[in-house]
Amino acid sequence: MKKWFLFLLLSPLTYSQEKIILDSIAKYEGQEITICERVTTTFKSHHNYITFLNFGEKAYPDNKFTIIIKEKHLKNFSYNPMQFLLGKTICVTATVKMYKGKPEFIIKREKDITIIN
Repeated sequence: MKKWFLFLLLSPLTYSQEKIILDSIAKYEGQEITICERVTTTFKSHHNYITFLNFGEKAYPDNKFTIIIKEKHLKNFSYNPMQFLLGKTICVTATVKMYKGKPEFIIKREKDITIIN
C-alpha cells in the first residue's frame, strides 16, 4: 500500500510539460499553453493604447508571437510592462488567439507573467 501511495504521489513529478517553440504556437489556437521566451521588442499603440510585447528574432510585424495588454489592464501591474519586460525572459500561460494570421495572448494581470531573468 505504501509503495502505491508513494508512486501516485511522485508520478506527476516524473512527467515534464511539453516545451512549446515559437514557430509552433499557431497550431495551439484555442488551447491554453505556457510559453517561456525573451521579449525582443515592445510597442504601445497611441491609437488604441494597447501595449505589445513581441517575441522572435524580428521586429513587428515579422515577429513570431505577441502578448497584448490593453490600457484598462495596465492598472493591474506594479510596473510598466513595455519598459520593464523588454529583454527579459518571461513565462506566460494563456489561451492562444489568432489575429491576422499571428498567434497572441491577451494578458490582464501582472500575476499572469512570471519573470525568469
